[in-house]
Amino acid sequence: MTLNDATYREILDFILNGKPYREIAETVGVSKNTVTDLIKRLKDTGSIFPSAAKTSIYDPVIKEIQEHIDHLLRLRKSTYNIRHQIKLSNKEIYLLLLAKGYNISRTKVTELIRLGKNKMKESHLNIVHLPGEAVQFDWGTIRVQIGEEESGTNVSLEITAAA
Repeated sequence: MTLNDATYREILDFILNGKPYREIAETVGVSKNTVTDLIKRLKDTGSIFPSAAKTSIYDPVIKEIQEHIDHLLRLRKSTYNIRHQIKLSNKEIYLLLLAKGYNISRTKVTELIRLGKNKMKESHLNIVHLPGEAVQFDWGTIRVQIGEEESGTNVSLEITAAA
């Protein structure tokens, strides 16, 4: 359901005057969930009006935010058990981005986190060989522990043999 500007302004006026969600919904003729979503949008973006411009992943600011998210997805935080570390939650990443001064909605951060997690899973192989050559490819992870710190790296091996 698409609302016109007058309806958005009317709902905003009711919200600012502290009218209950149900009353707003009944008065304006929308569902309570619509009012709830508009209030959530108001808290996230500072406006109940829908964004006219969709942000692109090619936008330099979004690219910068994506780089921060990619970094934060690799971080781990300590727990009560000194040897056990866990990933940052989506909410923690969102709050860290807000603390860095980025004005971005939680929904957009969640979308960028999803893209970042998918990117971490990606693997591209470009194997070029001539007809008659045998190609073997293998991969794995090498783990090294130095003192208390454990580190790992992914390795790959390609062997090409002429027939």
